[in-house]
Amino acid sequence: MKLDIWHNLAWSRYKGAVFTALARQGADTAVDVHVTQIALTDSRRAALSDVAMERFDYPHEVLFRESYEEISRLTLYRRVLRKSWRSKADVTIIPGVDRPEYWLQALVLAIRSRNRAVFFDSTRYDRPQRPLRRLAKRLFFKLVPWTLSYGEFSRAYAMSLGIRAERALVRPQAAYLRAGYDARHIPAQRKKHEDPGNRVFLYVGRLSPEKGIDTLIDAFSQYRSVDPQAQLRIVGSGPEEAALKALTAERGVEGSVVFPGAMQDDALQKEYLGATALVLPSRSEPWGLVVNEALHHGCPVIVSDRCGCVPELVAGSSCGIVVPADDASALAKAMAEAANAFADRSATALRCPEKVAPYSPGAAASAILVAARTVSAD
Repeated sequence: MKLDIWHNLAWSRYKGAVFTALARQGADTAVDVHVTQIALTDSRRAALSDVAMERFDYPHEVLFRESYEEISRLTLYRRVLRKSWRSKADVTIIPGVDRPEYWLQALVLAIRSRNRAVFFDSTRYDRPQRPLRRLAKRLFFKLVPWTLSYGEFSRAYAMSLGIRAERALVRPQAAYLRAGYDARHIPAQRKKHEDPGNRVFLYVGRLSPEKGIDTLIDAFSQYRSVDPQAQLRIVGSGPEEAALKALTAERGVEGSVVFPGAMQDDALQKEYLGATALVLPSRSEPWGLVVNEALHHGCPVIVSDRCGCVPELVAGSSCGIVVPADDASALAKAMAEAANAFADRSATALRCPEKVAPYSPGAAASAILVAARTVSAD
């Protein structure tokens, strides 16, 4: 079987890890995997980390070397149309539903009666629910009747848009882990970075409105009344940085909130190892890959109920706490709860990696292969 995977950006390290595992598993099971990446990166992600294609070993083609925004729309549409029309793949998986080029691809594959599916990671919280947008997605799913989603939030949304339950497939979301990562070493590493006298809460991600970082700062200012030595580290970059720094001054916590910028690799690993808990207060979050990363490093989490990973990784677990989005008081209480619930760092550092272990690149690759065979047999 020939499987063509389309993806928007080569930037994504975690997708590179999954595609590498997918190619290896495919080679072992007579599945010829090929990945087409439309562009290297885009302006938002270029500020977060570099493109490290040399780390990934899978058959791939990058259509455009420039940033996604710099590509001529007409040139992009022509190339996607031509490549999709000429494809002889048994199954093609389209990157998403939100760009005109994906619609063109879906239309071509439908006209040619090719087996096709789409990576669908949206949830009902992602954007305001407008009737025309929902209608457009329903029409798209008439062209592409199979979806692959990260988790149950996304799967449920796909089904609400007309995808039949047996065609709404799920694959695990998997983080990129550096070479040499070993969960057995995490308790000792967490112990090494422990500072018993200080609670450190950590945010990692883009500094943008949908992430709810303003709510986090409000909550932290409340929590500081019971824990004056606590710190908040906001790791990342984005358009809200200046406004968020101004908000820390307005709330009187600027001396306890640090903005160290975007990080990756060793520097980011140290942040996870030293944190009391990762906080992801998003108003909209299809999954929340930083939750996987934190758990892999023995760091428990506090997440909003809008994060896609809630049912699989957080709800009912001993590694995390779920709070309502945009509720600073509830988040402040959760921070106090986390300081007590996760005080035994050694025990927490054992539980968290165990919880997230099934969400590996290999598991994600296996789920994609199973999905491809299911679509092919339709």
